[in-house]
Amino acid sequence: MTVRSFYDRVWRTESGGIDRDSRRRLEADRDALDMLEPLASVLALDIGIGGGASVEALLRRGARVVAVDLSHEALLRARARTSGAHHVVADAHRLPFRDRRFDRISVFSVLMFLDLPRALPELGRIMKDAGRMAIVEPVAGNPMLAAWRFCSRRYANLAHWYDEAILREHLSRFFHVRSWHTHYLFPPAAILREGRFRSIWMSLEQLFMDKTLLSKMSWIVTAELDKRS
Repeated sequence: MTVRSFYDRVWRTESGGIDRDSRRRLEADRDALDMLEPLASVLALDIGIGGGASVEALLRRGARVVAVDLSHEALLRARARTSGAHHVVADAHRLPFRDRRFDRISVFSVLMFLDLPRALPELGRIMKDAGRMAIVEPVAGNPMLAAWRFCSRRYANLAHWYDEAILREHLSRFFHVRSWHTHYLFPPAAILREGRFRSIWMSLEQLFMDKTLLSKMSWIVTAELDKRS
């Protein structure tokens, strides 16, 4: 099974799971979007839009958005809620855009499906010289998620979760890393509803990670990148 066929099936059959991961990554997604500010009137590319939550957020912040996904079914599902964007079915390894086209690029939970030595130069090619990119990416360090991934086999032979240091090394070959943050030491807490309790929990968890080496066991990393000078 290919990534395209897998997600075409997912978006045809799993309507109840729309944007479930985006709701769980609430703080990480906001962090990445903040990295891309100012967004008003800039041309932004969102790679791997899934249910469209990141595209919606970019539109709310005033960006002009091109939404790309490998799955035609994903774009069909997302089009109604992201009607202000231009939707394109495309492979991130071969993007149908001219050089230096975009001011901002967002890549949320996609790198694990890509051949990074091929995909990262392609993202750099279409980003303006003064442009910026933000990523949100699950990594390999959390033992609870490592056990779930091994047992569920949901993404068997489709995804590769990178060690945080290895992912940063890959990115640094093609981009300058402006900032790097870790999120979610205890992933089950990410199912909490948005509200005061979640906010307090996440603040304490973040403080604990910042003060210890346990950030290496985080679920998600966010990074802000620009072109090497």
